[in-house]
Amino acid sequence: SDLPLQFVAVALTLAAAWRWRCLDVLLTDIGSDHRSSASRPTGLLQTVRRVQLCSRMEARARSGGAKRTSLEDGGRGGDDDSKSRRGQGSSLCKRVTLGLLLIPVLAISYLAYQAFFASCIIDPKSRDFPNPPPLTGVLSPDATESIADAKLLYPDLWVGPECMDWDADGVMYTATLNGEVWKLDPGSDEPVLVGRTGDECDSSIDHPTPRCGRPLGLRVMHDNTLLIADGFAGLVRLSLTDGRVQTLVAGGQLIDGKALVFADDLAVGPDGSIYFSDATTKYPMHKLYLDVFEGAPNGRLMVHRPATGQTAVIADNLYFPNGVELSHDGASLLVPETTAYRVQRFFLDGREPRSEVLIENLPGYPDNIRRHPDGGYLVALSAFRTPISVFLDAKPYLRRLLINVVPYDELIKATIPYGLCVHVSEEGKIVRSWHDPKAAKIGKTSQCAIHEGHMYIGSYQYRGMAKLPLVQSLPKQQVDN
Repeated sequence: SDLPLQFVAVALTLAAAWRWRCLDVLLTDIGSDHRSSASRPTGLLQTVRRVQLCSRMEARARSGGAKRTSLEDGGRGGDDDSKSRRGQGSSLCKRVTLGLLLIPVLAISYLAYQAFFASCIIDPKSRDFPNPPPLTGVLSPDATESIADAKLLYPDLWVGPECMDWDADGVMYTATLNGEVWKLDPGSDEPVLVGRTGDECDSSIDHPTPRCGRPLGLRVMHDNTLLIADGFAGLVRLSLTDGRVQTLVAGGQLIDGKALVFADDLAVGPDGSIYFSDATTKYPMHKLYLDVFEGAPNGRLMVHRPATGQTAVIADNLYFPNGVELSHDGASLLVPETTAYRVQRFFLDGREPRSEVLIENLPGYPDNIRRHPDGGYLVALSAFRTPISVFLDAKPYLRRLLINVVPYDELIKATIPYGLCVHVSEEGKIVRSWHDPKAAKIGKTSQCAIHEGHMYIGSYQYRGMAKLPLVQSLPKQQVDN
């Protein structure tokens, strides 16, 4: 099923050419008849015309040979042989042309088989979403400061600084693609490595690797530790004193009958409970695009209670639950669902789990979420919803086809880079947005957070962290509404 379609087409063409001894013509540029390139036939039509010319040349050669033979024999039977050879040439042309015309039929059959009948690693679901909102008004790229004007911090040192947090003294902590955890003191120009969640790995790696670990969310604690959601290691605690890592909930640990596969982000409640997301129970982090293409509710939201060591599921059947943030009043959790283009609110009132949609139909794929100091929440959008992605949402067979015939690495490369953060009010309205349409500084945005008048923008893959000074502010009532 993974045989390249192009190879099949070329192989059939060359086989036909060899069968009828026309390979030399197929590989020759027939455009030497001084026609302009704009008027030359292309693609299958050009190939057919080449084979037709081949057939005529072969027929003429045979006809000429027949005429020479008839002269040597005194002209006996020459005319009959010539007509016979021309008939054979015409028949040859028809056979080759018919054979080549079968190629698109075979190609379509191959694609249909891969789309509807072949086995597939994913089980894509049909998804009915409205068209994304237009980039006008508060979503206009020109409505506020541009991320493209931001300063890029340590692009040679930090690859994929997905998340960030600050302690009470203003020290910033972040983590990179190779599993390293860094701190940056206020006013310092030299970040300091404080630990890692996996083995020591070179900073040149460009994709998540299980042995290196991959921190995706972190929170600074008062006991000089960091709580980290690691896409491979699970929920861990890192000591800022000696860099030791303590596992709280291990990757692969069974929770309500399913293994923890993809710990993505976390938030800490007023009572010390740690709420964290398991983005998908089906696919590991280094194959996360499979879950995106499947579009099924494979994720869940969980809680770990350090006092008892117990871990439980709060909600399941979520569409790639990504970030986790405690509301300003501490009464609920905000959780973006990446493949549903929405943010859900889960109430923490001690009763049966209940939720409501805070905002839906976002213009992109939401990643981490953090509180805005003026109210509301900052949501990072890791990719922009394009017309193609909207079209594919409702076509599960096309997503199956892409997974079956396109290499996984090529699917990743097809993502259009875009940097985007949106400010969502408590009432679920977008009140401001920040863009980097060409990803000049940051694309594949993973987290946006504000600290001391600057917005910090991380990426799960790009080099460096963007730091943007904020000069505009909104009236508080506009944020609350």
